[in-house]
Amino acid sequence: MTSNLPFSQWGEILGSTTIATAIIDRVVHHAQVLQTSGKSYRLRNHDRPNPVK
Repeated sequence: MTSNLPFSQWGEILGSTTIATAIIDRVVHHAQVLQTSGKSYRLRNHDRPNPVK
């Protein structure tokens, strides 16, 4: 599971901080949380024009 939002903002997206807290608690209970920084790997070619097909 990935997100570009910190846990503190999940309540805004889900409409309830209570629900967000419950989801986060269950997801991270046995998980390892990794924070990364830098440019997005998925957007590495975003500035290139689309090739003509």
